[in-house]
Amino acid sequence: MKHSLVHGLKNPAKVQYWVDQAFREYLFGGSYAEHKISYEWTGPLSALVKFAVSMPITRELEARVDITQTEVIISCDLPWELVVFEPIIKNFVVSRTIGKEIDRWLEKARFYAQYD
Repeated sequence: MKHSLVHGLKNPAKVQYWVDQAFREYLFGGSYAEHKISYEWTGPLSALVKFAVSMPITRELEARVDITQTEVIISCDLPWELVVFEPIIKNFVVSRTIGKEIDRWLEKARFYAQYD
């Protein structure tokens, strides 16, 4: 399962900075605390994100965040017992939680990039 965000920035290292800000400032608290999100950078433009979902039992899942020249790609492989819940997990957890917050911070990055 994949979710892509077009970042529109010239420098992937700057994209990494803004994605890191999204994780640091927002994903660990507020309304997303129940997902128990954690992350670590595994390379200069790749991160491993762990989060919990409750469907019907609580499971910890992993997603990869990869930054390319044009996109931020969030990909997640589901265990076989959760495949039936893929549309729900993709729509609500991956797209509306992780993707939405990264995109919110990328919007700030695009704004500041006007003045570089």
